[in-house]
This record gives sequence, structure tokens and C-alpha cells, in this order.
Amino acid sequence: MQKGKINKEDLGKIIEYIKSDVRKDIIQGAEIGVDCAMIDFGDEVCVLSCDPITAACENIGKLAVHINCNDIATEGAEPVALMAILLVPLYVKIETIELIMKEMKEEAEKLNVQIIGGHTEVTSSVNSIVLSVFSIGKIKKDNLLKKYDVRDGFDIIVTKKLCIEGSYILVNDFKEKSEKVLSKMELDDVNEYINFISVVKDGMIAKKNGACYMHDITEGGVLGALCEMAFVLNLGFEVWEDKMPISNETKKLCEFFKLDPLRLISSGSMLIVAKDGDNIKRALNEKNIESTIVGKVRKEGQCMWLNGLKNTVLYNEKDEIYKLF
Repeated sequence: MQKGKINKEDLGKIIEYIKSDVRKDIIQGAEIGVDCAMIDFGDEVCVLSCDPITAACENIGKLAVHINCNDIATEGAEPVALMAILLVPLYVKIETIELIMKEMKEEAEKLNVQIIGGHTEVTSSVNSIVLSVFSIGKIKKDNLLKKYDVRDGFDIIVTKKLCIEGSYILVNDFKEKSEKVLSKMELDDVNEYINFISVVKDGMIAKKNGACYMHDITEGGVLGALCEMAFVLNLGFEVWEDKMPISNETKKLCEFFKLDPLRLISSGSMLIVAKDGDNIKRALNEKNIESTIVGKVRKEGQCMWLNGLKNTVLYNEKDEIYKLF
């Protein structure tokens, strides 16, 4: 098998194995294109998610906190707590484990989130560090997103710049090669991208201002996120490449490494669908969060248009970053 997410067909089969309706308090379970599970706790809903860090070497503690809290934010929920499973190979020193835990604690506290437990193990079963985090959030039941209210013509918005995480990985894990294409100032700028990896604030603001559906743009890039959106909502989309917010530094890196920025891991950007995208843009702008309307939802189920042409944009295409590992 190839690295990265498994294809939609295989994932669908796996999900069918675990799907169940044995409990009536499960509001949302395993489903393609959905970041979180949800459990009914009366007036409030418990929102749950999990994600590993496998494609980065630097600052994995910081990345792990944010990508998992970002998942909770896609439901407009408040992240509350995290649990972590850290598997490290035999050559790793205790100082490295301590650094990862310190990073996690520092970043979690910035979000008013607490790390409440987990598991740490040194094992010959892995050849690099694997950090998997389980995230817990909450939201009032009457504040849940109304994703199935999405209709033809709704706006598709992305926050900040695309490829924030992918660009950061490139300049850190492939530093010598990146130095050939970016200036010292540009490299410094991209190294600051990690400080914009959270979309918790993006999600909370968008939820309050009319968002119907949200999805953090991770593995597979913006096209992967759009395809997952189309699958779960059984709707299509029309987007325009020239409207995609991509920094000049990212464009240079992608051209040098021969990567498609529309398919590059993009934690730090939130995909938002709303009837009135301009209203959400204004609200985000008031909090100094950049956002761009990149397209429209279309009623033709899972039909995907890019630059005015009908495209076969496959969900199971691997993230571009794996071409380099």
C-alpha cells in the first residue's frame, strides 16, 4: 500500500465494519468527510476526534495539539482536553520525549486545553516517532452546525493561506534544498507559519456568523477537503485556482519540489461553507484573520469543477508531501 490516507473505497469498507446503531446517544459516528464523532450528553454534546503526526519531524508536539483541536473546531465546538499516545523507536533519547511533552503542554494551555493522560512507549515496532492525539470538546446541542442545510450557490471560503503546514514541513525537513530556492528572509517567514497552524478561532467565529459546514484542510490539501465535503453532503463544487490564497514562498517551494499546492497538507486553513460568505469574511477580518471566497457549492452530487472545467478530482489521491518521503 502507498503512504497516506487509504482510498475512499477501502475506507468505506472499513467504516462499514465498525458502523453500529447500538447506542441512541451517538449523534455522529464514523463517516467519510466528517472530522469528529459526537455524543449526546443532554443539553451539551461531547465532540471527539483523533489524529496522528507522521509526516513531520520538527515541532511535532506543537503540530499535534493544533491539528487535533482544529478538528474539534470544525463543529464550532470548544476544545477542552487531549490525550496522547507517543510511540518512539529505540534510538530516541528521553530528552526528546520531554521536549515533545513540554511543547504539547505549552500549546494546549494557549488554547485553554488540558492534557489529561495517554500512553508513552519505546518500541522496535516503529522506525520514527509516532504521536497520536485524542481530542475532546463540547458544544451546546442547540448550537450544532446545520450541515445538511447547505444548498446550491452557497459560498466556499478558506481562511489564511493554503499549505501553511506543508510549507513549514518543507523548510524544516528539507532545509538544505529549501535554502536553494528561498532567501533567508523568506525562510524565516515560512518558519513562522507554525504560529498560524490553529483554526480554533476561525471555527468559533465562522460558527457564530452563519457557517453551515466546516472542515480543516489537512492531508490531501484543499482539493482533498473539497472532495470530502462533496461526499458527505452529496453536493458538488466549483472553485477557481486563481482565487486560492497561496503565498509566494509556497509557490516557489512547490515549483522547486514539483508539488501541487492544491493537494498539499494545509493545516492552518479552515474550509467553510455558508450562505453568506461575505458576512463571515467581515467577521473574520475584524479579528485579523484573512479569508477568501474560492468558489460555490453546486447541486450536482459530487461533481467537481476546477477553473470552469469538469474534473475528476479523486478523494484517494495521496498528499503531495509523501512524494518526498
